[in-house]
Amino acid sequence: MDQGRETGAAVLSALADQLHRGERLLWTGEPDPSVLFTGSDVFLVPFSLLWCGFTTFWIHGVVSSGAPAAVVAFGGVFAVIGLYVLVGRFVVKRWTKERTRYAVTDQRALVITGSSSVSDADLRRASVSVRYGRGRRHVTVTVGPGGGWSPAAVYANTGMDVFGMRGPQQFGLYDVADVEGLTRALKTARER
Repeated sequence: MDQGRETGAAVLSALADQLHRGERLLWTGEPDPSVLFTGSDVFLVPFSLLWCGFTTFWIHGVVSSGAPAAVVAFGGVFAVIGLYVLVGRFVVKRWTKERTRYAVTDQRALVITGSSSVSDADLRRASVSVRYGRGRRHVTVTVGPGGGWSPAAVYANTGMDVFGMRGPQQFGLYDVADVEGLTRALKTARER
């Protein structure tokens, strides 16, 4: 177990407080922190390279022209944003995944971050989408509003979701290596 991972006992303790009366735990697991790229990166990586390139060019021009420090600082803000989109979001994404655990009960899917932050989605009433990664080695399950475009859905699981995008929120269990265990638990929960 990685040093950053919460212990199984801490997760089960946080989970035990969240279970409804008569609710049965079917599966627990975690995201694979080594999976960093998503389909959205087809856009985000080239965009961040262009952003950083333009910002570097602009700051160099401003500094060379002897512009006031406030103008250079203004460009610095854009440089920091570009560096976050290019590199920082992957660090944040990995760190978040290392602190996250998932659970599926006979009624809900739960995401436990740290040892106390728990969010859930009702599996019986919401739409559930299952996407397999390359070679079916990982699975991503999203629950809730689907079909419509929203920044929250596009940037989910990219490291950009820390900015609290507006729109229908995407609830998901991302990049799970235990494909068989998770899909079996979902099938059992959806059949009830």
